[in-house]
Amino acid sequence: MVNIVSRIISMKAIFEELLKTKKNFVFIGEAGSGKSEIAMNFAMAFAEILYGQAQSAEQCANKAQSAERCANQAQAAMLPNISPRAVHFFDMDQTKPLFRSRDVREQLEQAGVVFHFDEQFMDAPTMVGGVREHLADPGSIVILDVGGNHQGARMIGGFAPFLNRGETANYFVINPYRPWSREVLGIDGTLSEILKVSHIQKVDILSNPNVGADTTAEEAATGDARLREMIGEYVEVGPICVREQLAKEIEQNTGCAVIPLRLYLKGIL
Repeated sequence: MVNIVSRIISMKAIFEELLKTKKNFVFIGEAGSGKSEIAMNFAMAFAEILYGQAQSAEQCANKAQSAERCANQAQAAMLPNISPRAVHFFDMDQTKPLFRSRDVREQLEQAGVVFHFDEQFMDAPTMVGGVREHLADPGSIVILDVGGNHQGARMIGGFAPFLNRGETANYFVINPYRPWSREVLGIDGTLSEILKVSHIQKVDILSNPNVGADTTAEEAATGDARLREMIGEYVEVGPICVREQLAKEIEQNTGCAVIPLRLYLKGIL
């Protein structure tokens, strides 16, 4: 068996490996599945890899430098085989007024992430600018935090030519505790509707079993096992996403790869 501690520590290596072949990362799924938390953790991990050796987030903040400037100054410290890039985060959630990544944008910007969003007028959907340009730009690492269900996914349909390229990873996030993800038919219905309007051809599944910020290791492991039992014969289920305090226990008990999450949105309650 692979050493549990070393596997969790190697998460940085996994993100480094991703950056060698991928530049765009898209997060879709049912409303409330936890896409935003996972998307923010990806952005923070990429920022740490790309900028961490040049300047800390605190140094950037103290000098009142923009995220773009931090990225430019970090280029000299890039890892081997990873070209100089800037991390761009697009908050495209127009389907709900609460628990959106824009609520903690300052934390991402302090880490060197360039944050993009557009204010809504009442309930009218708006499209943030610059998505197409950055998806096409080899110098941009792009994270798209897409709104829930097919209503949110409809916003990215026009970018399908970029989303279906080999340099893009599309993640369908499933929380088996959510109402429409408790059975195969519900998951299949949600995924089918999202793929239809977004025109995405291929997705990777991320398991995100939780009942909130106080989810126990037992609840996370039970939910993940149930998800794999439900859909495992149809599609491969990727790593389990759990809050970082549970990561070692979950990996030891399940034997599955784990993505430890820091909960950023919890702090806005």
